[in-house]
Amino acid sequence: MKKYILGVFVLLTLFMPGFSRAQEEIVPVLVDVFKMAGEVQVPPSGARDFIALGGVVDTTYPVSQDVLAAGGTILITAPVAGDVRAVGSQVIIDAPVAGNVAVWGSEVHVTERGSIAGSAVIGAEHVTIDAPIEGSVRLFADVLDLNSSFGADAEMVVSRMRTGTGFSIAGDVEYTSSDEPLFPDGTVMGSVSFIPRTIPSGTNPLTTIARLISLFGMLVIGLVCATFIPRTMRTLVERTMRAPIADFGWGAGLLILTPIVLGILALTLIGIPLALIGLCVYFIALYFSKIIVGFVLGTYIIGAIKGRTYVHGASLILVMVVGISVFWLVSSIPFIGFVISLLGMIWGLGIIVRLKMAVLKKLEG
Repeated sequence: MKKYILGVFVLLTLFMPGFSRAQEEIVPVLVDVFKMAGEVQVPPSGARDFIALGGVVDTTYPVSQDVLAAGGTILITAPVAGDVRAVGSQVIIDAPVAGNVAVWGSEVHVTERGSIAGSAVIGAEHVTIDAPIEGSVRLFADVLDLNSSFGADAEMVVSRMRTGTGFSIAGDVEYTSSDEPLFPDGTVMGSVSFIPRTIPSGTNPLTTIARLISLFGMLVIGLVCATFIPRTMRTLVERTMRAPIADFGWGAGLLILTPIVLGILALTLIGIPLALIGLCVYFIALYFSKIIVGFVLGTYIIGAIKGRTYVHGASLILVMVVGISVFWLVSSIPFIGFVISLLGMIWGLGIIVRLKMAVLKKLEG
């Protein structure tokens, strides 16, 4: 019997050579990677979809599908077979991207090794393109440096543009700026349409000062909350982390319906004082909503870096400073900062509404 079994095994190995090799060629199964930390990297085994939030996000190893990232610095240093969508202070694409790219930040750089096979939408204060982009391109920048080729149509909204060696556009160009474009002869194969627009160059010092005053104002109010009502603030954070979608729903409703209700009240003589009081409360709630979101964001960030156990015992002032500062920085990103600020206000308003509902339930009980 043993000889029979041995003979069958020998026949299988002789006449089915792929049988033995299949055991050796084990192909690793890629999985989706979702991480939140101070520094986030793709594992050595690679990833299918890579979703990351952190101070520094680096792909480091190939991604077989898409990258979705947000953080201080976003580094695409390994090939991506799908799309790249990222928001960060600095975004550097230093490896080939086979799909489309949509990135926003203060500074965006597509290096010589960072070619893009699909289309690209890029918005930043300073954009530098040193690698080919095969698809259509939409660029929004204060300063735009172009040193490579575009394979299709291009739309540009800029304050200042500079072109270098290797620059060319195979399609049409729609150029929006305060000054007419100065494309070198023979670099644009299609037509060029110029749309005049007054775009302030540089940063207005008064705007910067106002934003800094806003930051310090939020930090002061946050300090008061962390010092005098720490339990309430921690309760708010824990509650919204369990059900953030519900808070978004309540916040969106309050943001839209409150002005309508106040407008109706203002149409009546009796309701004018109440409408004015309600308007003041509404604006205070909008301002305070950003501070609450700062506490929540700080809890997320420190918890991701140090762990949930650590953040529960961490200084609430530290949580507040980190969260409000990061929210302020992200809200300062051109173009997309307004959207982030609006989403933060909606979330914060929802948290306030649920707090009031909980207080009313206690009072009635």
